[in-house]
Amino acid sequence: MLLSLYFPVTTNRPPEFHVVSVRWSVGRVIDVLSDRGNIRNNNNQPGATRLNLFTKTGTRLDTSSSMEAMVLQDKLGGGDAVILEYADTLTRHNPEHFQSAKGKSGKDCTVQ
Repeated sequence: MLLSLYFPVTTNRPPEFHVVSVRWSVGRVIDVLSDRGNIRNNNNQPGATRLNLFTKTGTRLDTSSSMEAMVLQDKLGGGDAVILEYADTLTRHNPEHFQSAKGKSGKDCTVQ
C-alpha cells in the first residue's frame, strides 16, 4: 500500500511516499515509518508521548487494527496522505494542506 507520509511538525521534513503491507497493523506501520524516517518512537515506554498515525482529516488510526481493515472501512486508500505525529488528537491543522503530496518547495514527494 502506497502512503504519502507527513512527518511530525517538529522535524520540518517534506512529505515522502512509502510502501507498507496491508497485512501489517497500524502499530507496526508506525514502528516501520519511524525507523525509516529516524523519528523517535517511545510508544513502548509507559507515560511517554505516543507517536500516532492520522488520516488527512485528522482521524487517529487504531494501532491494533490492520491496514487492510482501514481500507475496508474506507478510512484509507492507496496513495492517501497520512500524518505521523506526537499527539492523541490533531488540533489546529488544515486538512486541505494534506490533499496534495507536495512539499513547501513545490516538489513532489520523495519515494522511499
